[in-house]
Amino acid sequence: MGNVRGDPAVHITDLGRRTNFAQIRLQGTMASDLRFFPSQMGSQRGQGTLEFRLDDGTGILKIRAYEDVTQEIVALGRVPSPGDLLKVRGTYQYKARSDFVIIGSASSLEIVPADTTVTTSLEAISEMAPKIRDGEIIQVPAVVEQVRLDRYDLVYLIGDGTGEQVDVVLSLSVLELLDIDLEEGSEGPGPRGGPRIGDTVRVVGALRWNNFDDMYQIVIGSPGRIKRVLTQGQVKAPR
Repeated sequence: MGNVRGDPAVHITDLGRRTNFAQIRLQGTMASDLRFFPSQMGSQRGQGTLEFRLDDGTGILKIRAYEDVTQEIVALGRVPSPGDLLKVRGTYQYKARSDFVIIGSASSLEIVPADTTVTTSLEAISEMAPKIRDGEIIQVPAVVEQVRLDRYDLVYLIGDGTGEQVDVVLSLSVLELLDIDLEEGSEGPGPRGGPRIGDTVRVVGALRWNNFDDMYQIVIGSPGRIKRVLTQGQVKAPR
């Protein structure tokens, strides 16, 4: 395949030493948090290396974009989120300890809109936990009960008033890629204008099982995936 012209559609399981430097097409689900490694030389937004993992059902492979392409992806609003269905075109590279695909332009990364987003509740997630597909995109209403910074993530603890709670996880790499600063307020850190403790929110993200805490998390790929519906103390107007 290394000598094939064009970009034939392949499965990850078909790739290896003999397909080194092949131009390929893949389709699969974003199966990891996005990682961003800023350039040591540049100061512009999005200047650096973007990396995530793609799962096509036959295997998992790293996808990378460098410098100008990373900036182009940010400028065009094509930054993917965990759980997104993606179409990727690029150059496959095989090395002794790792293999990956390099994206040559923002047009080589396509986010396929989800047919449906499952609207559910925290109680339903808890009850159905063993049966829910890891990576499934869901939408859930809740109230922010705590905001904290972990080593690599901004974490919103949300609840629904019944005692059920779930962590909503946003990678700090995403905020760095988008050049979004965190503000430290009396109710915890967060992006300017973002939700705070007591706010009612609507979250759209991918379910991911956390083996350490033995519970699901909701992973979001941008601050816009956790939207304030009501601020603390605000009451819905009667219809």
